Order: sequence, then structure tokens, then C-alpha cells
Amino acid sequence: MRDIESLGEAVDTYLQDYNSPPDCLQQLVPVYIDYIPKSPWNTSYLYSTHPDKYFEITLALPSAVCKDITQLKYANNGFLQYADCTLTDEEKHWFTYYQLSTIRIALGVYLVDYNFCASNLQILVDDHYIEPASSIYDLYNHLFLYTLKPDKIHYTVIAPGKDSIPGNDPYEVWMNTGQFTYLPDPWSIYKYQYKKGIFEGGLLPK
Repeated sequence: MRDIESLGEAVDTYLQDYNSPPDCLQQLVPVYIDYIPKSPWNTSYLYSTHPDKYFEITLALPSAVCKDITQLKYANNGFLQYADCTLTDEEKHWFTYYQLSTIRIALGVYLVDYNFCASNLQILVDDHYIEPASSIYDLYNHLFLYTLKPDKIHYTVIAPGKDSIPGNDPYEVWMNTGQFTYLPDPWSIYKYQYKKGIFEGGLLPK
């Protein structure tokens, strides 16, 4: 996942500098990227350009890796297609941070509209404050744990991590009324932007 995303970022930067994407990935070396990586299966990333400065980078996935997804695809500014089965626990952790950031925004908008927070996360989905329904589940398919305080303004949202038990997993994330109080180490803006880029690139199903 990280290699194809790094290639995509490099092409995006080249595009900003020259107002057109490179003709081939090799043009990125050594200014924009040190070398052109191979996939974990020792295969090459396929690169193509199209009108209107559009580009795509694709990677065919072996059938043994994912049953339903046959390829990863990155285009201008983000992923068009990816597969959960290719994500490491650390990447899932980053993704979870963005999911909770999105929930934080949705709860804030709901609070403005009603002067109190939603009583549960499903309401945010049902009332279209957040989409899709999978946004309230982590990539281990665990529902985020949401507790609304008696004042109906303050809340806690916990992503329980790989083992689904709060307090026991290094991959969990805690958020108290919009403030993250338990985060993975190390965290950086870059990692947040990486996963944010997946969403902005049109990854989420409609």
C-alpha cells in the first residue's frame, strides 16, 4: 500500500511542478523518488496517463491475496481502489484516526443543529451526517464504542483496536469530545493526510 501511494504522491508533485504528469515512472527518479519499487510479489506497478492531466497507477493482486479485489488503483490525489487485506495493522490504525476525525465533525454539526449530540452513532448514518454505514466500524469490523455524557454534549468514542477490548490493544484510539486522548506512537500529520487522501480520492463507496 505504501509503495503505490508513494509513487502516486511523487507523480502528483511532478504534475504540480510541470503542469503535466511524467511520461513514465522512471522520470521521477531521482528528484521525486529514489527508485521505482517492486510490489511485495516482485511485480511491477503499471502506469498510464490520460487527457486532462489524469494518471493512474495500478497493481494486480495475486488471487491468493484477496478474493474479491483484483487490483489496487491510485489516481490523481488518492486511491480509487484498495483492499483491506493489503493493509498492515499500522495502516489500519492510521485509517481509524481519520474515521474518528470524520465522526468528530459529524457530531459537531449535529450538535449545532440540535443543541445536543446524537445518542448513538447509527443516528449519524441514518440522518446522513456521515456516510457510508461502514464509517462507524473499524477495519477489524468492530463498532466504535460511543458513550454520551448526561449533559448530552460531552462524549467518548473508542476504537477498541484489533482485540476489541478497550485498554488492551496498542492499535486502539480514544476521543473525548473531539480531543484525541489516546493515540498510536508515533503519530504525525503526514500519516493523517495519507489516509485522508484515500477518502478524498473517491475510495468510499457511495
